Amino acid sequence: MVLRRNTIDTICRDGKNNKIEILYDLNGQWKDVEFKNIKLANGLIVSAKVCEGQINYLQIRNTSQENITTVIDVNPIYKNIKKQTVCIAGLSTITLK
Repeated sequence: MVLRRNTIDTICRDGKNNKIEILYDLNGQWKDVEFKNIKLANGLIVSAKVCEGQINYLQIRNTSQENITTVIDVNPIYKNIKKQTVCIAGLSTITLK
């Protein structure tokens, strides 16, 4: 399936002030969703899986050699990952559960 840019932005998008906004425009409509390798403008690649309205995992990969500090902001309807600031070392991956 090929998704349009506006659909991808609904799932995961670059927010203002170094923020990644995840699942914000869904309003809890999708209880089961998985996306992989959505590339953001700053070189971060985001993947996640939601089952029954809970995030199983959220993975963020830094493709840059530089450290990137960003705010992860997940729609609070999808429980268990709170808004937080993370620093992702160059060429590394973090996983939040």
